[in-house]
Amino acid sequence: MARHAVVTGASSGIGHAITTTLLAAGWKVTGLSRRDPGFAVGSGSFEWLAADLSEPDSLPGLLQEVGPSTRWSTPRAS
Repeated sequence: MARHAVVTGASSGIGHAITTTLLAAGWKVTGLSRRDPGFAVGSGSFEWLAADLSEPDSLPGLLQEVGPSTRWSTPRAS
């Protein structure tokens, strides 16, 4: 089973670079951003959800859309 990452800011900058790297490594990625990041959507490896994280009221619905089976964790610095 492929690992699944949720990446914020997937349309540009560091978020776009992280998404590109994870996809190349075989991960399934759900990208969140206000703008379409331009990845091949529907390939089974990438899903894009339009999201504006400055709108806190949208977060519960957004998390539900990402999927209840997603295990949420925060990376820890080593």
